[in-house]
Amino acid sequence: MLRSPMPRTVSGRHPIGGGYTARGKNPRRPVPGLLALFSLLALGSCDGGPGSGPETPAALNIRSGDGQTANAGTAVPDPPTVQVTGASGAGVGGVTVSFSVTGGGGSVASATVVTGSNGVASPGTWTLGDPGPQQLRASVSGLDPVVFSATARDVPAALVIHAGDGQRATAGTAVPDPIQVRVDGMTGPGLEGVTVSFMVTGGGGSIELATATTDNDGLASPGAWTLGVPGPQTLRSSVAGLDPAIIRATALGVPAEMTVVAGTGQEVTVGTAVPIPPTVLITDSSGTPLPDIPVTFLAGGGATITGAEATTDTLGRAAVGSWTLGTTADVYRLRADVDADGVRGNPSFIEARALPGPASDIVIVEGDNQVSEAKLPVPVSPMIQARDSYGNGIEGLNVSFRGGGGSVAIPSASETDAGGFASVDRWILGATEGLTYRLTVLVSDGEQTVGTVRFTATATFSVYDLVIVHADPSALSERQFEAFAKAEEFWEKAITGNLGWSNVKRRDLEWCLSRAEIDYEVPGDRVVDDLLIYAHVREVDGPGGIFAGAGPCQIRAESALPVVGVMFFDIEDLDEMERVEEGRHLDGTILHEMAHVMGFGTLWEYLGLLEDPVDPDNPTGNEDPHFVGDSAIQAFHDIGGDEYTGGEPVPAQNLGGRGVVNGHWRESVFDTELMSPFLDGGVPNPLSVVTLASFQDLGYLEVDLSLADEFELLTSSPGLAADLRHPIRWDGDILRIPLAVVDRDGRVIRYVLPGRR
Repeated sequence: MLRSPMPRTVSGRHPIGGGYTARGKNPRRPVPGLLALFSLLALGSCDGGPGSGPETPAALNIRSGDGQTANAGTAVPDPPTVQVTGASGAGVGGVTVSFSVTGGGGSVASATVVTGSNGVASPGTWTLGDPGPQQLRASVSGLDPVVFSATARDVPAALVIHAGDGQRATAGTAVPDPIQVRVDGMTGPGLEGVTVSFMVTGGGGSIELATATTDNDGLASPGAWTLGVPGPQTLRSSVAGLDPAIIRATALGVPAEMTVVAGTGQEVTVGTAVPIPPTVLITDSSGTPLPDIPVTFLAGGGATITGAEATTDTLGRAAVGSWTLGTTADVYRLRADVDADGVRGNPSFIEARALPGPASDIVIVEGDNQVSEAKLPVPVSPMIQARDSYGNGIEGLNVSFRGGGGSVAIPSASETDAGGFASVDRWILGATEGLTYRLTVLVSDGEQTVGTVRFTATATFSVYDLVIVHADPSALSERQFEAFAKAEEFWEKAITGNLGWSNVKRRDLEWCLSRAEIDYEVPGDRVVDDLLIYAHVREVDGPGGIFAGAGPCQIRAESALPVVGVMFFDIEDLDEMERVEEGRHLDGTILHEMAHVMGFGTLWEYLGLLEDPVDPDNPTGNEDPHFVGDSAIQAFHDIGGDEYTGGEPVPAQNLGGRGVVNGHWRESVFDTELMSPFLDGGVPNPLSVVTLASFQDLGYLEVDLSLADEFELLTSSPGLAADLRHPIRWDGDILRIPLAVVDRDGRVIRYVLPGRR
């Protein structure tokens, strides 16, 4: 650093930075030459040369946040801050400041803080402790500490009733003693200046003041409390953040009051008397017990009593002679009526529960003598009920299920429920066809055996089984029932290969039915082997328009073949079909829709069996949708498809809207074939070998192709005459609903959206 010689002091002049006072001169004018010296000194101090660097902390001072006031348990408004300064008075950064609460029991956010470049540090939030003086100490090593002071205000801690609780007064008058509540603070009783709210919550009375402020003793009052109708009265007092205090009173009226004082809530075995006779208390308008008041008791629900007519004693009490409950396990009620001086009081009810007696019988409820395929569960899960001598179900008994001959019960053990029922989830038969299997059910109470029953089921050969459930059988005529039965019989003969069974959940069945707007109450879970179809004949849109809709709604995860499907038909269209041509096409109509449920036209895209499909929303007119299953293509060639030049085999419908295109054989090629988009009147509508072969391509391993009708492809255009034969258009008969892919236990793995069907 440059150094200059010390200036000399001359008369009338001051050293470094002073002025001079010679006459005629500016008294503040700087001395020439000294400016240069200051400049050199300044330049030297900014060089960072020898002697430069941060100052040494010299003092710790409170900068802000001292002397504040806040509620106990809350933070002061302004966070406390300190500043560490050097000898020059400038802030010194990078100094560690320690903060500690030394009085009041509060806390700070940070116990140690490093000063910023300006020497300032803050512990953050300072939360005060108990009411009273608070202190926060800030310290730096080597410096005198500083102490912040604050005051924690007392806050409401409890609301208590001080006076006036439990009074009695005539209805419509004020209670005699004033109502007072007290607000206590954290430091003790009696906190002044707190707002208390009052509200009548029972009895319908009124008060003078809805709010009041506590006085210097912490007391507040709503003024006069006028009671309402005769009976209990409640007045609620509340302070924000505290539990309310409820003041109670009784409004006395003229009518007598009756209360149950004994004998309610008892439990005894069915057919026995309760040990404590039910008793009521009769009082006058002032609450004084009334003697000699007639009381009538009335039993219901099959229970019996003695002493139905009673009179209150000197204590105002009356009891029934005895009360014997009925033989049904249930809750029983006994009614008590009072008539005092011609004024009949409201009846009181006494309740008692009758419990089942000892177990005396085990009965089969459902699931006996069934027929099911070998290695498959029986359709209805076996269920038993444990009963007492009166037929009441008994809860909590141990039940074991043991399958014989290689059959298996799942689960093998259970307990009877509240109704005394117990059942297995599944009873799976053994592998021997033609054998009758037995399921033994043993019921015990602890170590004591109550009883044993046995179920039987016969195992049959494995076949394709199709079950139709009619949502409203009453809507069907006898001829229509016959058509459903014929269609079911045909497909069970055509599909000879058995499919794996599935356990279908009730909630998923309900979801399936809702997709097709079928109103039917599903009784519960069930085992499906091989296909379950819900059919509904109902009003849809009158004659014409929508005739029917069908499709699967659950398919197997392992094979993609349907487990559950739905069909609906317009009742007026179905009735008309039955009348026309003596119903000759009714059978084919049901057969057609059932094929869609089994996967015809509804699973083609999902299984990759349809190429070049039509997009119904954006058709180009050049699409050639065609089914590419090997079996169907071979069958197509066998009936004349070798001469087909209109596109790729097997041609699917390329005209029409959703529910028509991509899911039927092409009308211009197959004409009268049953699975084309039109039902032709006046001529047969055969089901061709191509249709049956397509089911082999879907994955049905064994299909009897010999059941196909005789059919040949068109060799020329059918012309106008053929167009006039179409009495029914299958417009939209393929339901476009999501498919639930399920595993064997009925768990939904995923959903498949309808696509272009």
